[in-house]
Amino acid sequence: MSPHSSNPTPGNSGHIRASGNSGTVQISLADGRTDGVAVGAYLASYDPEGDDGNGITTWTHDPAQAMTFPTGEAATACYRAVPLNRPLRPDGKPNRPLTRFTVVFW
Repeated sequence: MSPHSSNPTPGNSGHIRASGNSGTVQISLADGRTDGVAVGAYLASYDPEGDDGNGITTWTHDPAQAMTFPTGEAATACYRAVPLNRPLRPDGKPNRPLTRFTVVFW
């Protein structure tokens, strides 16, 4: 299956995969919505500075296409990355576009 792209509207080494509250592995926005996101997908690529600092993600259902990280710390750093071109949100807090998604480290 080909990756899914989305403009955004952590533990062990390995993959970042999103998770919902039901115990099944899925991707959703942090507020629980799943409209327009690739449910059950792995993170394939992430550019925090894309879309003028709002971040651009690519998701895949194929684990072989998923981003991998050497450590849980590296996965956490990716998840919490702050774009240099828009480091702060309008409320003055750090801008971390990927944290709009609920994820688990796989």
